[in-house]
Amino acid sequence: MNKQEVNEKIKELINLPIIKNNQKLSKELLNLQRTIDNDVYCVVVMGEFKRGKSTFVNSLLGDKLLPMAVLPETATVNFIMYSEKPYLQVIYKNGVIENGEVNETFLKQFSARVEGSKATDVNYIRIGYPVEMLKNHIVFIDTPGVSDLDETRCDVTYGIIPIANAIIFLMDANTPFTKSERDFIVERLIPQGVDDILFILNKYDCVDEEEEDDLLDDLNIRLRKAFAMDTDNPKLKKITLLTLSASMALEGITENNELYINESGINNVKDTLLEMLDSSKIEINKNKYYVTKLNNIIGTIIRGIDTKIAMHNADIESMNKIAESLRDMINKKSSNGEKIEEYTKQFENNILLIVDKSISFFNQKLKEDVISEIKDYPGSNFKDFIEIHIAKKIQKNIEMWVGTYSKNINFLIKKMEQELSFGLSKNFNSKINLNTKINREFKTQKYLFAVEATDLSSDNKIMNYLTAGIGVAIMATIGSLLAPLVGTFSSSVKEGFFKRNLDNAKTEIIPEIESHIASVMLKLQQEIHMHISNQCKSVRLNTEYAFNAILEKYTEEVNKQINAKISKNEDTEKIIEQLILARKELISLCSNVK
Repeated sequence: MNKQEVNEKIKELINLPIIKNNQKLSKELLNLQRTIDNDVYCVVVMGEFKRGKSTFVNSLLGDKLLPMAVLPETATVNFIMYSEKPYLQVIYKNGVIENGEVNETFLKQFSARVEGSKATDVNYIRIGYPVEMLKNHIVFIDTPGVSDLDETRCDVTYGIIPIANAIIFLMDANTPFTKSERDFIVERLIPQGVDDILFILNKYDCVDEEEEDDLLDDLNIRLRKAFAMDTDNPKLKKITLLTLSASMALEGITENNELYINESGINNVKDTLLEMLDSSKIEINKNKYYVTKLNNIIGTIIRGIDTKIAMHNADIESMNKIAESLRDMINKKSSNGEKIEEYTKQFENNILLIVDKSISFFNQKLKEDVISEIKDYPGSNFKDFIEIHIAKKIQKNIEMWVGTYSKNINFLIKKMEQELSFGLSKNFNSKINLNTKINREFKTQKYLFAVEATDLSSDNKIMNYLTAGIGVAIMATIGSLLAPLVGTFSSSVKEGFFKRNLDNAKTEIIPEIESHIASVMLKLQQEIHMHISNQCKSVRLNTEYAFNAILEKYTEEVNKQINAKISKNEDTEKIIEQLILARKELISLCSNVK
């Protein structure tokens, strides 16, 4: 079946009464129709954050166009397509289209790292660029990281998966094919019909030459096992794994350094992509994609009809058993709550363990930095240095740590909620979102700096008077010819006196500072533990509420069916007949969809 035939089939399906009355199914069919009309082949560049996706796309473009950094930069979805003359359009969520400059500076304002970034208002960015491999209606899509700490960027990425014809999946050679990467592909990509994935092991220049062969052999084995490639039901078409240093490739291209280009692996990646994007193969793949999507929608409709038929066919005795089973589950609220609490408590303990390790490392680093700065302090205003400067330094470092790490904590709590949502959805065969209102902001208090330092300024004044008196006495005894030597002697006495006092003051204050930092860290740890416990409790209570609400909803529906059967207010036979007719009509209409 070609794309024209798929399009005709969609038009026929949309007019069926069972689909006309279902807004969600109608929307899915119209979206597929729109995709066919656009007739593009979408290659989506995906991977977890900090995998070098934007650097990779830039190396294919041959220019530093997309913003790049160590921290996540991409906060928008960027559609890159062929155009002889470069252009850039920002399509906002409110429908406004803004023409922009095709350069990194312009795109920086939509970066994830820019405070007050405009990215949240953007639907997507369209970029036209003269890239040969994009000529045949091919679109590269650069996406935010799929395990990014920012939930919004994750949602943006997941929303692109349904239009992906092929995926370029970037991994980091330092931590290749993590569990979260495997889970993402198995749970998010493959179920949506995506089986054409090109794996790229980026940052390969970081791997020792002696380890290269073992790393690639091990990774190939793990990929084949993860996707059941050596079984009768492989999950992917094939495993293609390429190595690359995107940063080296981009540097080589921009500086016209052939050695860097050849060493980076970019030529091999381009050759593989050109073969993958061959026009004849693309047409076959596009048609396969359209048919697969249509079959998935048809399958959803048929399953929905079968469920309704089963519900109407069930006799009162069967329905009563279902109702009794649901009532039994509702009566076991405490038992259900205990299971949910046990799971959330285990997850909470794992979060606390991670946080405690981070606090321990932060504590050691802060202590070392502060003590080093105290030991190196040469000045005379020691009291202010300790009580003002060091106090501010400790508080500032704590605030910076909290600002950075609170995002990690929120991400972990959100992950727990997502796993609970997935568990409920799977258990009840229905999409369930918990959406707990989590207090994401954690602000640390101003910790009291209860350390007093020795005031060396008074000792300095006393020493000035003392050395001045010594100078006068010596001058009176030996005369004015030796006055320069007297001045030197006085200065030396002062310096030695002050140095001894400063060293003594440092020796005395360091244990107090260490004790203070330890006390502050303990309070910080207690605050964060309380914050995490409160957030986890909110998720747990919301999960219990959602679980019970679903049971009650199902019970209400079943009781409704029982009452309808008993009172004979519902013409069951007629409804079943209509459903069977709709099913037959649907199957007949789609019998040649393959």
